[in-house]
Amino acid sequence: MANMYRIAIFLFAFFISWVAQGQTPLEVAYQNITQGNTLPEELLSTRTAVFLQIPPVVESHPQHWKTVATQLHSTLADLNIDAVAYYQWQDLNAGVDATRSYFETLSVRDISQVVLLNLDGGNFQLSIVPTTDDEGFLDAKAQTWHTSGPELSSILENLANAVRSSGPELGNFLVIDIPEMFSDTRIFKNNRFESFQADLKLDKLAVPLIGKDNPENLQLPANQQLKSTLEPYPYKYELVDYGVGEDILRRGGFQYVLLSLHASEASVRRLLNYPEPHDDGSNMVHKFYIRHIISGDIYLGDQWDGATTQNQALRNHLVNLKRFLKVE
Repeated sequence: MANMYRIAIFLFAFFISWVAQGQTPLEVAYQNITQGNTLPEELLSTRTAVFLQIPPVVESHPQHWKTVATQLHSTLADLNIDAVAYYQWQDLNAGVDATRSYFETLSVRDISQVVLLNLDGGNFQLSIVPTTDDEGFLDAKAQTWHTSGPELSSILENLANAVRSSGPELGNFLVIDIPEMFSDTRIFKNNRFESFQADLKLDKLAVPLIGKDNPENLQLPANQQLKSTLEPYPYKYELVDYGVGEDILRRGGFQYVLLSLHASEASVRRLLNYPEPHDDGSNMVHKFYIRHIISGDIYLGDQWDGATTQNQALRNHLVNLKRFLKVE
């Protein structure tokens, strides 16, 4: 069983993979999983986490992720699979700070495998993947178990038949009946301010780019768009290779870093401690914020400026910054 207490050692690797590939390490690991038919030997004697990719509204499958989680948990509990934590996939991958905070929480729960349930195009995909204490959390090199189908009930029946026929050793005798669902984590380590720090006038801002800091990556369309959108920023900034780590950035003279979250509006508001949206908040949004590297304080601006596209969200953020700091 992977020793999840050591995962904190690898947390800065999240930054490297995130920026270099434009994906979280969790997403990269998921893409590299090989579909198999082997259940973990200790499935019924160790702890399991559940990650769900369930669209909020699908015409043929209108279930909310919590509804699906409840149905899934009923089967897992009946099979003595100790599913101790349920998460939305989009929340786990919402941003650098969100990913780090969620996995700091998971690291102390001694999770041995993850049940991944995805609904895409009217088809359910369910995989059981062992964990690793490396950066991606999912052990893409390990043997896995997989099933798929248009109906959740049928794939849960497939899972039940597989567990009963393989006969893993039973050790989970106190499985909870109700799924424990997590949709929030504390992504800021210190203070949260709905303002902008006046010290930005003096301190150079670090802006993570896609890939390492070299001429080839600087010419990527995404980085060119980022440079163009940042033109109204009134103070000093620099596009940086965030993968080098925040300690090196700080030693290089950076005190602040520009970061963002991307998830449903309801999730982003919850993660940043904003009031709930007026509607169901299912629309996907980007929201930028500035974090002080040493203290961990975050600066959101005095107005909600999230938007459905990354460029518009950044434009909104810069407009609010200039207005708040009274910059022409």
